[in-house]
Amino acid sequence: MKKIIFPSPFKVQLKDEEIPKVKNKSLLVKTLYSGISNGTERNMLSGESYSSGFPISPGYQIVGKVEKCGKDVQDFLTGENVFCGNSRGHSEYIVINENKLVFTLPPKQNLRKYSLSGLVAAANHAFKKGDVSSSKNVGVIGSGMIGQFVAQYCLNQGAKVSIVDPDKSKLKITTNPRLINTFKDYSSLEECDILFECSGKNKLNGFLEKKILNRGSKLILIGGRENIFYNFNSGQKKEISLIHTDHFDRIDLREAINSITTEEITVLPLIEGTYPISKFQEIYKKLMKNSPLGLIFDWSE
Repeated sequence: MKKIIFPSPFKVQLKDEEIPKVKNKSLLVKTLYSGISNGTERNMLSGESYSSGFPISPGYQIVGKVEKCGKDVQDFLTGENVFCGNSRGHSEYIVINENKLVFTLPPKQNLRKYSLSGLVAAANHAFKKGDVSSSKNVGVIGSGMIGQFVAQYCLNQGAKVSIVDPDKSKLKITTNPRLINTFKDYSSLEECDILFECSGKNKLNGFLEKKILNRGSKLILIGGRENIFYNFNSGQKKEISLIHTDHFDRIDLREAINSITTEEITVLPLIEGTYPISKFQEIYKKLMKNSPLGLIFDWSE
């Protein structure tokens, strides 16, 4: 079977490996689509904070078909389409325990839209940290995939939402009419009750020292960064809560898949391209050179 590997910083390979064996409580899944996690995989390929050591098998968003079930599997059937959110990599086949981050997908759906369910789940996890309500003024820094999905969750809650990104092309895609404003620079933001930092910035003084955050507001950091720097007194003066978010759990993922199915969260317009796995070198060059939106590998070839 084929599998993408980062053997060393800035190097990508498509390797041949044995198809993994199924254990009693696990599923063998043949991959149909796998979604790239842009920020995480760029960080890993660059040898930054998410790189625990090379070689690395990147990827945690798999849409596939169950080819075989272990003898003790109870909740899945051969032939079902599933989403797998554990770190099994961009791989032609994966084996996953039925109790992990795996859910059956509903029938008669466009399966491509579930290829980024992990990013939707991560956004959902962060969104819930904010206690967002219709009375809140929310800012989102970064209109990449996580920022786009966080903004959608906040809008669905009735909040006033502004999104910031220096990339005009991304802001044009952010066409939701319920967005209050789109800005190229965060200094244009009104005072926010909640600010989601989705761009990976490590210097936070600009948010704290300007009149961007209200007293008692929340600054929620999403995405990998090595260290963060800010003036403590600036945060203390306004009693800002600085919140870190981790990976999503089963509840976050189940809610994300449901939201995609009901189209409360819109994914397909944010997919910039779906590419055969043979184009892997080209896609990772694109990822490292630019800041694209949704990128998906098609494993059907």
